[in-house]
Amino acid sequence: MTNSDNQPTLKIIPLGGLHEIGKNTCVFEYGDEIVLLDAGLAFPTEGMHGVNIVLPDMTYLRENRHKIKGMIVTHGHEDHIGGIPYHLKQFEIPVIYGPRLAMSLLRDKLEETGVSDRTTLKSVLPRENCAHWAAFFPLNIFATPHSIADSFTVAIHTPLGVVIHTGDFKIDHTPVDGEFFDLQRLAEHGEQGVLCLLSDSTNAEVPGSTPSERSVYPNLDRIFYQAKGRLMVTTFASSVHRINLILELAQKHQRKVAVVGRSMLNVIAHARNLGYIKCPRRPF
Repeated sequence: MTNSDNQPTLKIIPLGGLHEIGKNTCVFEYGDEIVLLDAGLAFPTEGMHGVNIVLPDMTYLRENRHKIKGMIVTHGHEDHIGGIPYHLKQFEIPVIYGPRLAMSLLRDKLEETGVSDRTTLKSVLPRENCAHWAAFFPLNIFATPHSIADSFTVAIHTPLGVVIHTGDFKIDHTPVDGEFFDLQRLAEHGEQGVLCLLSDSTNAEVPGSTPSERSVYPNLDRIFYQAKGRLMVTTFASSVHRINLILELAQKHQRKVAVVGRSMLNVIAHARNLGYIKCPRRPF
């Protein structure tokens, strides 16, 4: 596809994640280059009998696999990285960039499914640039608060202008891990001019703002104080900040902690190694 000046056009092709929860996968194409942003899965609905997971249709990428230069991952939720092992069985992705926690979780997935040799994982930090992975798509990356630690907003510098993809986010003014939304860097890109904004819009139609994750601490503290026997707490394994709060309270109230569930054990182990969860081994 070309424009009136016979120049390539920029294609932005969402293969999943719009008007649905899950399958977050977006394709950016210019000329003979394709870069991917996330590759998630969804879980089946009640009517999908015998189906374990749901993936987007990747036919276009299989047909254009020779154009794929790499992928950027915004964060480590399953609806953003869960599809990567399945796609690597169909085509190679030369390099995958992403936050440290997401790359740690993804590395385990790729080794478990036997496709770790079909890509190279590279961890990047907020405000780091990725300029050499593709000629047409240099990146700027900056921090974004979310329910899982280590989440990114991505500025993709295409030949036609900057595309901002926020990933999943909330603006939390008292984040548990002290990582604020890098609104300064976002504003800088806005002042310089943005061609397209692709923004998380979950609950955007609901008036008001989302409370800080820190707001749950007082009630949890009261429950820990009042409970005379065992406490059983359930939460998503990926809710690293919530887990960190619970472990802080366990230390404060001198409680021993027993962790149940493979995903929970896996996420806590990686988050502790990277410093997103801070606690001694004694409570476990």
